[in-house]
Amino acid sequence: MRQMENTQNQNKALLERAMEMFPVEEGEIKMVRAYIFGPKEAVIVYQVTPERSQDCYLVTYKLGGDESPWGMGLTVKQALEDASFQWRTLDPDHQGPNDPFKLALAFEEGQ
Repeated sequence: MRQMENTQNQNKALLERAMEMFPVEEGEIKMVRAYIFGPKEAVIVYQVTPERSQDCYLVTYKLGGDESPWGMGLTVKQALEDASFQWRTLDPDHQGPNDPFKLALAFEEGQ
């Protein structure tokens, strides 16, 4: 029970952070994909179901205990592409083959 409450609180906090960065209404959020690249590194895709509009997808990057929103889209692919664009644009050090969102996109397209 406590773990379920913690998960709900984490999802609420993540949605609040995403709402600060992206135009997302309040609503439900659930994890639909996880691309794990190491013991403490992952790209996670959430489906956001707003109360008054179309579903969308939120992509986060998790490193250790920190998880940050990076992209959104109407499809998983669009959200991963947006996150990859943000990753490369916001920090020049993120150029090159180490883009975790491009890796996740390659897995997604392989499905």
